Amino acid sequence: MEDSATAFPDWAHLPLAAVLLISQKVKCITDYVRFRAVCSPWRDASLPKPSHLPPQLPWLMIPYMVHRGIVDDGIRSFYDLWEAKMHKIPLPETIGKRCCATYRGWLLLLDSGGSELFLLNPLTRVRVPLPPFNIPVKHIWDGDEEDKRRFGERPPRMVDHLFKSMFGTYAITKITFSTDLTDPNCIIMVFFQRARGIFYCKVGDLCWTQVVRPPYPNAELADAAYNNGSFYLYYEDAMAIYNLNQHKEMGIYFFDPELKFLPKFFLVGKSGVFMVGVHPIEEDQYRGGVKATGKAPKQKIDLYQVIDEEPRMDVKRVADTSDTIIFYGDNYHYLAVCADDLDLLDGGCIYMEYVCSSSVVNEVMINPVNPTHWRDHQPCYGIFLATLNDGNPEPLVLGVAKMPQIFTPPPSMWFQPNFD
Repeated sequence: MEDSATAFPDWAHLPLAAVLLISQKVKCITDYVRFRAVCSPWRDASLPKPSHLPPQLPWLMIPYMVHRGIVDDGIRSFYDLWEAKMHKIPLPETIGKRCCATYRGWLLLLDSGGSELFLLNPLTRVRVPLPPFNIPVKHIWDGDEEDKRRFGERPPRMVDHLFKSMFGTYAITKITFSTDLTDPNCIIMVFFQRARGIFYCKVGDLCWTQVVRPPYPNAELADAAYNNGSFYLYYEDAMAIYNLNQHKEMGIYFFDPELKFLPKFFLVGKSGVFMVGVHPIEEDQYRGGVKATGKAPKQKIDLYQVIDEEPRMDVKRVADTSDTIIFYGDNYHYLAVCADDLDLLDGGCIYMEYVCSSSVVNEVMINPVNPTHWRDHQPCYGIFLATLNDGNPEPLVLGVAKMPQIFTPPPSMWFQPNFD
């Protein structure tokens, strides 16, 4: 009779070179995490930051409640488009902290008053501390030399009021950084939707620096992006570029009438900075508030490339969007990926998160104006798919997760998992 000890191979003691070779055949990031979790020898033999993994399909991070009266187990949910399933990841670091934004493979977490901020990679559990906002921030001087001589340098000042309004809980709506976080010269930028400026720091800085005054009085900053040493700033009817190295505005562009009143936001791609224009929802969907329908609102998307060469800024409509995929979530959270990097998805598409209903047919949109809809239907998250040139969304996944029935609900957002 064959000895039971030799009946089955001892997978834990495969040659390390063979384990490494097998790990490099794994293409799905969740499979790679499972591979490294098999045993200690496999974990030691495989790379903690693999370079062979292709760009991953984004996950939709499901919002979670942060409240003193709620018992929180720290388990967070992410819907994976690749595997069409929900991942539940224990992240005790998020207990009592709000997730306000994502960038690359990182989550931005902070407490309600801005006294603690840090970046967290939910796959590696690596944590990068950032300066708090309950201490004064620096301010880059944006006047001319004569003003500087007459009035002196601007002293550091508090901005903690940004967290104290009704919407201050999720005041930060975007984060971006210039290079890998291991680079000591990496610039980290956070954008406050309702502030008239943006803030940046480097890893290890003790405080944030606020930069940029409005290009004209009372201009309200609507969106911002960082690319190649410059901040791109979108105001109500104008766009400006501020060069961080030279500490000065490099140009301003006033939108043409057809673009001026469109909702817009920045995207940063491999070939530069782009602006997305969202055409208005059809008129009949506005009457009496948002209707309870079986489809998400129709939104046609145009993509424009920002031309920042001298002598003046400009935007040029991109006629061919076949290599672009946009993922759109709540509270101005969005990301763009190149279709060439994702073999499973067609280009020229937009994936949108909307609140839908989990009752009966699971296709009734919730009307936030009419509270009876909230009694009749349990609101939940759904994912819809549309082409950029058509904008007619069809349900892809309905009933992803229940939505907290509070005002203002925490935002859901797209997250592209990686080990960087």
